[in-house]
Formats: sequence, structure tokens, C-alpha cells
Amino acid sequence: MNYGAPWWLPDGNTQTIWAALRARRFMGLPPVFRRERWATPDGDFVDVDWLADAGPQRLQPSGASFPASAMRATPALARPLLVMFHGLEGSSASHYAQAFADVAGSRGWACAVPHFRGCSGEINLAPRAYHSGDFAEIDWMLRRFAGQHNGPVVAVGISLGGNALMRWAGEMGAQAGQVVAAVASVCAPLESGPDCRARAGAECIERPVHSARQPAATRRCKSASHLVAAGAGRPCRLSVLGLSGACARHA
Repeated sequence: MNYGAPWWLPDGNTQTIWAALRARRFMGLPPVFRRERWATPDGDFVDVDWLADAGPQRLQPSGASFPASAMRATPALARPLLVMFHGLEGSSASHYAQAFADVAGSRGWACAVPHFRGCSGEINLAPRAYHSGDFAEIDWMLRRFAGQHNGPVVAVGISLGGNALMRWAGEMGAQAGQVVAAVASVCAPLESGPDCRARAGAECIERPVHSARQPAATRRCKSASHLVAAGAGRPCRLSVLGLSGACARHA
């Protein structure tokens, strides 16, 4: 994917700062969440923040389309549910979570932000944390969402959450389509092992500022053109997937 940085945000540092401090998170009033606590299979808990309807104006579709025919349903009980998995130490207060919730609400979609262990403001009970390949946690969460929501479920993961979601999609293969209608990953670290970090780190140490032309190792770690699911067997490259059929594989 050929990317050209805007002249006024030429490097990675300024782009990161701008997105965190100046980017618009929502178009109108800030999204309002209601919290629900779920018991986990291992005796712990996770907190799920649901987008609260902010009035009838939020329930009017804004002309958005979705490739799956199931997305045409608009009643409250059958509307699509967007599940957003946050990044490292993120939460429903993260700027990207608020942006996704705002867009979902404006289209009449339901939206939920499940928090990984310890990320909702309260220390979890079990001696268990989360990590970028924790597809088992993704699995039981998505299955619960699908089991209690009378409508299509779509999932998006940001950074670490995107990596875990893609791992889940790769592990499940075609069976993922029985749980969700589509998955997408945004800015997921595709190679987060020590070799990748060492290569990228060694090159960046000698460069005090990121440039628009990133090192090859960094491009591999943050590729936006393909999403790699590190599932069992041969990895497959995934774009934004509609999971009604089998996962598309590429050489």
C-alpha cells in the first residue's frame, strides 16, 4: 500500500500527537455508555460498555450500506451490533472507541466495547492478564454477544485488539461466520515477536524522528493493506471480511 503523508503531518510522531489531541472524536454530543459486568468462565469478570441511545435522531440510518444482506434490518432488536476491541490499555474512553460508537449510533447500530482484564478501571480478580494473541478471550466474548443479540454482529479490533481478533478469525476459519457477519482490524501489529521488535527498534534508534518512509521492518509490522491471521497452519491474509463464506487465502 503506497501511503503519502499530508504535508502538514509529515511523520509518525506528529500524526500520533494530532490523532490523540486534535482529531474529532464525535460529530455531536459525546457518546454515552452504560456498563454491564460479565462473569468470565474462569471466575473473573470483564466490563462491557454499551452505547446508550441518545434519542430518536441517533436511530435514523444515515445511508450507510453493508455488503451482507442481513444488515438491512433496522428494528431495534434486529439492528447490527458493532463490537469494538480496544488496544493496549485502552477503554471505552479512548478516542477511537468514542469515534466508532458515534458512527455506529448515527447509523442506528448498537455498539459495545468489551474491556480486557483490568482495563475498565478496576483490577480483575483472577491471576490473568491479556495479550495480543488471546483469541480464547475473544471467542467467548463474541459468542456471548451473538447469543444475546437478535441481529448481525460485526467486530473491529484496534491495535492489540485487532491482532487478537485476527488471531481468533484465523483459528476459527470458516466457523467464524457462524458467530459474526464480518471482522476488521485497524493498525494491528502483524509481527510483535522479539525479532520484529529488535529489527524495528534497531533501525529507529538511529533515527530521532519517524519519517513518511518507514523502515521495511516497521512496514511489515504495521501493514495497512493486509491483515494477517496467525492461525493454525499457514497464515492467511485478511482484508475486511464478510464471514458468510470461507476465509480467502492468498499466496
